[in-house]
Amino acid sequence: MDFMQTSFNFNGLKFPNQQTTLTKQEKKLYDLIPVGKKSAVQGSYLAKILNVDTRTIIDRVNKLRLKSIGIGSTTTDGYYRFKNQQEHFEFIRRLRAEYFRRGKVLQAMENIPVENFIQDKN
Repeated sequence: MDFMQTSFNFNGLKFPNQQTTLTKQEKKLYDLIPVGKKSAVQGSYLAKILNVDTRTIIDRVNKLRLKSIGIGSTTTDGYYRFKNQQEHFEFIRRLRAEYFRRGKVLQAMENIPVENFIQDKN
């Protein structure tokens, strides 16, 4: 049976207060995202409340994630803050699988022979 790490030892590590690094818009968004996967909210709902488009929500969530703010998402339920390590682990596992799948697609697209392209004769 394979070993799976389900907990982490952070003894001795210090993490900065991530809230102080958020912009005003990021803080508003973060405060609207519920804790727990079962409470997830759609990006369209967040966009409506913040009076922005859904693309802006996606961009802001990605910026928060790049600041190591724990926000998960599902394709059907929407965004949520991690309630526990299990939710974090499940999200990372799903993200890795998506990364792997997209890498395979990218590799296939890079290997298309140039002669396969249809040339416009005009």
